[in-house]
Amino acid sequence: MTTDYSSFGNYGLNQPAPQGDYLSQLLQTEQAQPTQAMNQSLQAMNQPFQMDYGFGTTPEIPTAPDSGFNFSMPSLQDAGTALKGAGSIGQVLLGFKQLSQAKKQAQFQRGMATTNLANQVKITRAQQADRQRTRVAGDTAGRYQSVADYMAQYGVSGSVA
Repeated sequence: MTTDYSSFGNYGLNQPAPQGDYLSQLLQTEQAQPTQAMNQSLQAMNQPFQMDYGFGTTPEIPTAPDSGFNFSMPSLQDAGTALKGAGSIGQVLLGFKQLSQAKKQAQFQRGMATTNLANQVKITRAQQADRQRTRVAGDTAGRYQSVADYMAQYGVSGSVA
């Protein structure tokens, strides 16, 4: 036994479920035809807006006397476009300034790193020489290298590579 679910297509309207192309069936019914009120509304939407203050006439909007300087909407849009262009040029110039500052910062950091490396090498060499000098001073059998030979063989070079 199979259950007929076709009645669920009518959404509880006590009408048979639509068969085939539902849109074409809907357009053939009287409900889908535009009414006179809808036609009047559509025509009114295409007309320019006029406000009626109840006196039967629409008052004129006062205009300023002609000063020779026109603030029309296109000129304001052009001014906005020009300001955006000027802002873009300003951002490009700031970008170049930031790049220059970043290069200066990198050069300063490189100099600091070089100075720190040189100082570390100097301290490490001094510590190595002191340790070797202590070993040689306590050595009576001659087992240790001289300080100069030891530093030549094991000393810190100071190069990064």
